[in-house]
Amino acid sequence: MALLTIDHYADSLGFQTSCSVILPQRRFEDAPVGGRYPTLWLLHGSSDDHTSWLRFSAIERYVAELRWAVVMPAVHQSCYANMAAGGRYWDYISDELPAMLEEWLPVATEREQRYVAGISMGGFGAFKLALNRPERFAAAASLSGALFLYPHDMREQFSCPSRAEIWLSVYGSADAIERSEDDLLHQARRRHQAGAQMPRLFACCGRDDHLFDLNERSIASMRREGLAIEYETQAGGHDWTYWDGRIQDCLEWMA
Repeated sequence: MALLTIDHYADSLGFQTSCSVILPQRRFEDAPVGGRYPTLWLLHGSSDDHTSWLRFSAIERYVAELRWAVVMPAVHQSCYANMAAGGRYWDYISDELPAMLEEWLPVATEREQRYVAGISMGGFGAFKLALNRPERFAAAASLSGALFLYPHDMREQFSCPSRAEIWLSVYGSADAIERSEDDLLHQARRRHQAGAQMPRLFACCGRDDHLFDLNERSIASMRREGLAIEYETQAGGHDWTYWDGRIQDCLEWMA
């Protein structure tokens, strides 16, 4: 496997940023293989960056046999949103970066070969992409996702002193989330009513995770809106020991 770090300028952000990419590698004596590789978009959590999956999991080893490409972008603490006081990270992750990488690299361009998964904030990002861009992904997985739902969860987050500054920079106010790309329940209802072909959805959370109760409520709420979500719980916390194990299960489920 080959590991690339792509430093590039993002129009939607207005500054230079980075993205890590794993690509399958053929042996020198093998004949060239045309086409594009199945591609997993792998999203990080709020305290991580584009290197975290490489540093704290064995993702490169896990995808080697599958011969998948893996894209790991950096979005900082943006919640994968167009921030009220910051960059347009939703435009970047949903449109600009895919277009750039599909031009530069042999990553998948067809829905049937595109997948997305993430941890914590990235689990929210994975479901946000699946619900807002269902035509682009075959499957999406949330691992210990920060699946905050509007209005109850987000109003509660804005009232939390230790987190309020982040939410204000991302959204400006809780009211800005209603019926937006970040309103997962609204998007679930909208897609179900439209009869949209949805990606396969998977979620998991450790029973010792501080987000466990949130996942239980959020998955149940999205199911009531008509989403078919495969959901599993097991022993584990909000940590890389849990995520390194579960990403292997996700890959098997996706493949």
